[in-house]
Amino acid sequence: MRDIGMLGANLHLPEHVQTDASHYLKAAKAERLPGGRMSWEALAGGAMLLATRKAGIERKPADVATYAKDSLDRVCAAARKIRMQTNVEAPPVRDRAVDQVGCCPR
Repeated sequence: MRDIGMLGANLHLPEHVQTDASHYLKAAKAERLPGGRMSWEALAGGAMLLATRKAGIERKPADVATYAKDSLDRVCAAARKIRMQTNVEAPPVRDRAVDQVGCCPR
C-alpha cells in the first residue's frame, strides 16, 4: 500500500480517497490480478484513478500514470481490470469512452 500513499501525496489527495484506492488494490490482489503484464504500479495507479473519480476529484490520468511510474495505457487498463474483475463498485474513469472513438468513413 506504499504505492497508494505515495500517489496520494504526490497528487495532493485527501486520506479518504487513498483509503478507497487501498480497498480497490486489495480487491485486485484477492483476485490475483498482479503479475505478468499487470504490475503493482499500474494497479495502484488504476485504483487511484477509480478512487478519485468516485470522490468527484478530477486528476488527469496522465498525471496519475506519471506518478505511478507506468504508462498511461497500462494504468487505464488496470483501472478497467479492477472494475471488471473484482466486486468493487467504482465508476468508469472516462464516461462513454467508446462513444468518443471516431467512426472510420467508408
